Amino acid sequence: MSDQKTTKPKMGSYVMDKDEARIEASFETNEQAFAMMQVHEKETERLTARKNRARLYQATEYNLITNDEVFECPICFSEIEPGQGIRLQECLHELCRDCCANHVRLSEDAEVKCPYTDGDNACQQTILEREIKQIVGREGYNDIIERSLKTAEASSPNTFHCLTPDCKGWCFYDEEHNFFHCPICKQMNCLTCKVSHEGQNCKQYQDDLNLKARNDETARQNQEALQQMLRDGRAMNCPKCGVVIQKKGGCPNMTCSVCRTGFRWTGVDM
Repeated sequence: MSDQKTTKPKMGSYVMDKDEARIEASFETNEQAFAMMQVHEKETERLTARKNRARLYQATEYNLITNDEVFECPICFSEIEPGQGIRLQECLHELCRDCCANHVRLSEDAEVKCPYTDGDNACQQTILEREIKQIVGREGYNDIIERSLKTAEASSPNTFHCLTPDCKGWCFYDEEHNFFHCPICKQMNCLTCKVSHEGQNCKQYQDDLNLKARNDETARQNQEALQQMLRDGRAMNCPKCGVVIQKKGGCPNMTCSVCRTGFRWTGVDM
């Protein structure tokens, strides 16, 4: 009887034979290769997409994207032949040139959105600035810019329009600024007195106004306007130098534009 003991597999373990081990190794190799292939494909897709986007940007930097196939304009329902319509870059919606141009010209918003709608859902993408320039031309684009600026000026409470007749200049202002130097007509506007008194500070102007008011009708009207603002609580005198100060914003803490005295606003809310 031989003393050699037979080794038995442990409970719960399994030893593969050579063929099974070879198949398993081949399967693992294939899995790794497949995973690497997927990574490579994704990277290739990313590179391709990046190249296509760069090509698209280069091609559309100065030119509108036109339609490749016949489509029906979603606004006028006309059939548009290839190359005769516009494909908006941000959303890829296609429109006929006339409808797109009319939409841009009639829009009252600073940012013109794509007019495409699908039932109750409206496209929220904006038409790019360079697309607008080519859709409506230089003159039409200037009109849109002017309209947008007027809308911004009218919708903000803290704006001041240049006092020069027919000048289109205006600015946003805050408590830190007392003058507006118009970049269009070069006029220096006083935001405190709401007039132009270049070469004089506010006190000098108001003192001079009091003297001229006796004989000069325009000066008298300006003085009366200041006095009316004081009576209405829309302006108040500086507690130190007495110059008339108008409140320009929401903060109640004021600084005199002449003597730089700090004080608290006690007039009506603006």
